Amino acid sequence: MEDEERREELLKQLVENIRTIAYLVDRIRNPLAAIRAFTELFVDDEEVSKKIIQQIERIVDIVEKLDVSWANSEKIARMEKEIYDLSKIEKKFKKD
Repeated sequence: MEDEERREELLKQLVENIRTIAYLVDRIRNPLAAIRAFTELFVDDEEVSKKIIQQIERIVDIVEKLDVSWANSEKIARMEKEIYDLSKIEKKFKKD
């Protein structure tokens, strides 16, 4: 019983982590787009503009990795939930 409760707790935490990653990815992309646009419009020094955009692109790469991680975690959570649901059904049938 403890294993089942622990498994359910871990699954809930995984789902919460997935939601947090998705939220953060979305919240990071919008300001980056604005920063890039402002940089292109208002920063006259080409070298400074280039450095800012390079840093933005580094952050975008990190966000893309988070996005992939989020998608993979979501798949794992769905599979884990399906396996968990099947094991509960299996246990129920074994009891009957």
